[in-house]
Amino acid sequence: MTGSDDLPTPSDDLPRPPRRRRLLFIGAGALGLVGALVAAFVAFGPGAAGALPRRHGFFGGPGPGHGPGFGSPEEMRAHFERRASFLADLADATDEQQARIQAIAARLADELAPLAAQHRANRQAMFAALSGETVDRAALEQARTAELALAAQASSALTSALADTAEVLSPAQRAKLAERHRRFHEEP
Repeated sequence: MTGSDDLPTPSDDLPRPPRRRRLLFIGAGALGLVGALVAAFVAFGPGAAGALPRRHGFFGGPGPGHGPGFGSPEEMRAHFERRASFLADLADATDEQQARIQAIAARLADELAPLAAQHRANRQAMFAALSGETVDRAALEQARTAELALAAQASSALTSALADTAEVLSPAQRAKLAERHRRFHEEP
C-alpha cells in the first residue's frame, strides 16, 4: 500500500492561469467598475433631474436620494402633518390638542420650506467649486459656512416646535411618549 504522499491532490490536477492573465482580469474588472461609477455619475449626477425621483437629504433635491426629502413645500407640510397626527395618536391627545399640534407642524413646515431652496443653492455652489478646472476653496468654504447657518436655523425651528408641542401635552402624555421612546430605542 502506498502512502498518502503518492496521491495527487485536486489542486495538482488543475492548471493555474499564468499570473499575468490573472492580473489582466483583475485590472479589467477594476477599470470596468470605475467606468460604471463614472457612467452612473454622468447619468444621475447634477443636470439629470427627473431621471430618478426628487429625493435627496432632508430638504429634497434632484438626483438619487437617501433620506426623507421633499419635492415641494406641500409635500413637506403633508409629511409633517402626518407625523404630528401620529404623535398625537400615541399620546391620546384630545381634539383640541390635535388641532394645536397640527398648527405647530404646519408652522414648522412653513419655516423650513424656504431653507430648502437655499440648501440646494449651497449644494450647487459646492459642486461648482469642486468640479471646475481648479478647486475654488473660497467658494467651497463660503458654501460650507452657509450650510452650517442653515442647519442652525433648521435645528432652532425644530427645537422650538418640539417644545411648543410638549407644552400642548400634559405631563402624563409626555411621560407616555417618553416611555414609548425608551422602549422603541431600548434606552435604559
